[in-house]
Amino acid sequence: MKRWSLVLVVLLVCCLLAGCAKKGEERGEASSGESGRMGSKSVDAVFVRKKADANARSAGRMAKMAESAYYASHMRYTSDLGELESIYGGITEDAGVTFIWGRADDQTFTFTTMHANGSKTFVFSE
Repeated sequence: MKRWSLVLVVLLVCCLLAGCAKKGEERGEASSGESGRMGSKSVDAVFVRKKADANARSAGRMAKMAESAYYASHMRYTSDLGELESIYGGITEDAGVTFIWGRADDQTFTFTTMHANGSKTFVFSE
């Protein structure tokens, strides 16, 4: 049993290190013998855009989970983000994320998220 725990810890550390190295390469940081930064302005812009898109996707997923919990206690969905935030909190921690609500009733909901600095639109529905 202890041997499996050690194997899992080693695998986790390797995955974390590989992820950090990949993120460093995406941002243009030096890796494996390279020196200096490679086109940092364009790479940083890509990093900012990807981070913004990830924040928009994450906020949408949080709101979708909050909608499911809201439905369980109210037997309907809501299009009021403020109401979801006041009950479940932490949905929109990034002020650049925009929600556009579509339908929300006793059977379904639809909303879209995007970020001011991102390039993607995410649609969520039930």
